[in-house]
Amino acid sequence: MIRPGDRIGHVRVEGPLAEGGMGAVYAGFDEKLRRPVALKAIRGDRLDAAARSRFLTEARLLSQLDHPNVCRIHGFLESGDGDFLVLERIHGRTLREILRQTLCQTLCQTLREEIPPGIKLAVAEGVARALEAAHEKGIVHRDLKPDNVMLTHDGQVKVLDFGLARSDEEEEEGGAEGTAPGGFPLPTGGSWWVPSAGPTRTGALVGTPANMSPEQARGEPATPASDACALGLLLQELFTGRPPYAAGLSEQLLLVKAADGDSLPVQGIDADLAALIRRLKAVAPEARPLASAAAERLAWIRGKPRRRRLRLLAAVVAAAFAFGGIKYVLDLKEERQLALIARRAAEQEAARADATARFLEELFQASDPREARGRVPDARELLRRGTERLGQGRELLSQPLLRAELLDTLGGIQTSLGLFDEARPLLKQALAIRERLRGRDHPEVAATLVRLGSLAQLSGKGDAVILFRRALAIREESHGSGYSGYSDSSGHPAQPAIADVLNKLGMTVASRGRLDEAEEILMRSLALHEKLWGKSDLRVAKVLHNLAGIAYFRERTEDAERLLRRALAIRQAQLPDDHPDLVGSREVLALLLQDRGRTAEAEKILTRLAATAEKVYGSEHPELARTLLNLGRARAILGRDAEARRLFERSLAIDKKSLEPGHPQLLRARETLAQHCREGHGLRDDESRELCRRHGP
Repeated sequence: MIRPGDRIGHVRVEGPLAEGGMGAVYAGFDEKLRRPVALKAIRGDRLDAAARSRFLTEARLLSQLDHPNVCRIHGFLESGDGDFLVLERIHGRTLREILRQTLCQTLCQTLREEIPPGIKLAVAEGVARALEAAHEKGIVHRDLKPDNVMLTHDGQVKVLDFGLARSDEEEEEGGAEGTAPGGFPLPTGGSWWVPSAGPTRTGALVGTPANMSPEQARGEPATPASDACALGLLLQELFTGRPPYAAGLSEQLLLVKAADGDSLPVQGIDADLAALIRRLKAVAPEARPLASAAAERLAWIRGKPRRRRLRLLAAVVAAAFAFGGIKYVLDLKEERQLALIARRAAEQEAARADATARFLEELFQASDPREARGRVPDARELLRRGTERLGQGRELLSQPLLRAELLDTLGGIQTSLGLFDEARPLLKQALAIRERLRGRDHPEVAATLVRLGSLAQLSGKGDAVILFRRALAIREESHGSGYSGYSDSSGHPAQPAIADVLNKLGMTVASRGRLDEAEEILMRSLALHEKLWGKSDLRVAKVLHNLAGIAYFRERTEDAERLLRRALAIRQAQLPDDHPDLVGSREVLALLLQDRGRTAEAEKILTRLAATAEKVYGSEHPELARTLLNLGRARAILGRDAEARRLFERSLAIDKKSLEPGHPQLLRARETLAQHCREGHGLRDDESRELCRRHGP
């Protein structure tokens, strides 16, 4: 029990402020720094070891969020009474309190009637800017609602509780780059020998039903697009004065409506604002604008009255000259030019957002049950349609940079799905457009180069090392113009984009057998990741996993196991038991066990992994093929020859269909099956000869 006067570390408790399901918030005073703070107590009975580890990781991430519209975190304290976040103490009221108040004597009588539209737009833009800052750091709010937005007494907007209502898994960006040199075919997804994370779901709902995105209401992980939907619902209530759902609905019915995106229509407000809210509430996450785009659009809407006044003033001045009654007036030329430039930029951004929305709405229109009539297309069909539309060259010709962005995105998705031939022309078109319009050294060019490098490494067609090195050079050169970060002790920019491409480059170099060079690159990547995110972050685990692979192939088995177990510990603390990244690390552990003669244990692990890989990647993906080959080897060692042969044949069939003829993984699969049939393994001579004829080199 915490009482006024108690001390938690260097913070003296002054009294309670609020209480919720996860704990209580107290007013406190930091006696070391001599400032008032809020002390958020996280109830110990709500945190097991894994949850507490995730909470610590999130607190470290949030400590980097220094933004005027975000409630700042000053520190983290541990005591016998539990764990505590030390937060900025904010004096004001929540947006929910203001929205509910009908007879307010201090600020207004009703928000809808008395607060000027400009103030509401400033509040809306402040919330969007807070989300923009968080998303840039890889943080998703997950529970944005009027209760978590405060207006201070001096009119500032503060968004609270970033990341505290977390799901039990952390979405991790995955690419697919690299194959291991020689030996076992190792996993090659988000890290060198681990499959990249595919779509995952959680059974636990995270958030408040009335403010959930459709995907959250279905139990799927929250993403930045989920925050964008929550922003749209919040803006609807802010500007219309009414909640986005009818009053009196049960929580279960709210969830059903939220999952369908069946909120009330937006009516009675500015047309541009209503259009923005509708886009933010789109059922398909891909159709929603980013928080940054929403903030820019809100700023543009907020500036509409000023632009109208400028046009009126210009008209008055013109009339004065026409009548000849004024010899001298204030020269408004420069201001008018600036206003015209700003207007054109805002209109271009609005047109870009509208074009994106139209493209995606038309693409996903086939998913509407009323249009599909029982034949709802799957993700691959939607990708095919989008690819055809962009590939025909007619779509978005007036907005080439937007076209390049969509080509780049679709190409990346096609690569992740193993559709390499479909991805290649899209990414090449995106690169050509961006180089022509942005210049060869622009960060957007680097982003497409990274996707092309991943495609080259996965498919075996193209030089991934050259592509990654060029992307790295652009990102390092761009450090001073457009990227934010700092330098490590050797003077290298320590930034997420640079750390990520170093990891990809290291994996690619390793796949070519240049292990010394690869280890040096990955050690630099590890140092940057740890400096950016701390030593317990999932991105750090990915690099540790890759370094373990290099140690394994250099026969430093103790180092390999040490690095691998460190990566496993991070992933076990933060990921569900069946998460592909976690299972991928266990696959490597299985290979180590098999290498030490513990094949039966390895076979059990690989069997579980094969089932997970097929669920995540589908039945024709190279990631599955690699896992099947490893499982086949284990079963061959155990003497289960017929099962091993079937696995080898299936693995080779997948690789033949999806990989280039000279790809190392395809060559290994072919050689493994050829060796298996040459050795007979219980086959009759005629069967062995037939296998060799069909599958041999």
